[in-house]
Amino acid sequence: MLDIDPENAQAYLGKLMAELKVHKQDDLAKLETSFDENDNYIKAARYADEKLRDKLNSYLDVIRYNADEKMYKISVDLMANAKTKEDFINLAESFELLENFKDSKELAAKCREKAEEARKESIYLNAIKFYNSDSVAKVKKSIEEYNKIANYKDVDNRILLSEEKIKQLNSIANEKQIAYSKKRKRKFTIVLSIITVIIVGIILAFVITNVNKSNNYNSAIQMLESGQYQEAYDLFRELGDYKDSEKQMDNAKIEAQISNLKNINVGDVIKFGIIGDEDIEWQVLDKKDNEIFVIKVYL
Repeated sequence: MLDIDPENAQAYLGKLMAELKVHKQDDLAKLETSFDENDNYIKAARYADEKLRDKLNSYLDVIRYNADEKMYKISVDLMANAKTKEDFINLAESFELLENFKDSKELAAKCREKAEEARKESIYLNAIKFYNSDSVAKVKKSIEEYNKIANYKDVDNRILLSEEKIKQLNSIANEKQIAYSKKRKRKFTIVLSIITVIIVGIILAFVITNVNKSNNYNSAIQMLESGQYQEAYDLFRELGDYKDSEKQMDNAKIEAQISNLKNINVGDVIKFGIIGDEDIEWQVLDKKDNEIFVIKVYL
């Protein structure tokens, strides 16, 4: 038919109904999606008479109304359960798309008010969390948050509470610092006392040791002078490198050897003199009065 009459509106309408799988013309109004951009509709509306064109437009109006009604109901239902700022902003945009449908404009404005309310409430609750902390920095943060929503609920009073809590926390921190300083000072005093006792002990031990060594040295000298050569030798040996104890030890040994010469006989081997750490051995060849004649023994 279109080959014969390419401007036949009814033919294009038939093609539109076939494409949309609609059996009756009035069922076009029952579609959920608008067909206003369909090529067959555009041509049908172009070549249709005024009556058919108005009819087709009425179908589109019904489809648009139904779509708006559906969006409106969904948005109203969501609005009842919305809580966050983002929820209300999205709903406001949905109602604004509906333009003048029912009370969409009023609901859009109400959603934007609710969004602002949710924003403030979120900041308010967040500030309370900061306030409930025992950290001075976080309580200060609560004041910053409260200042973002001035005049909201009891914000002014809560700022005062935060300022008071900061003072309390600082006071507690100062008390802890003082207590810590005192404890540290006591610990330092105890450690210093212990170190002092140790140093005094070391000094005292050194003094006592040197006093003992001095007494023993004097005793050894007296023994040496009184002829107690072996006893003097042993005591000087115990004194080690104290003063000239090593030299006096050698003197005591030599004096002991000289003392022993009175009791020797011809043929005896005696020890007299020192080379390094070893005694020098001599063999007695002859003895007359207080004189003896010896020869060094070579090994």
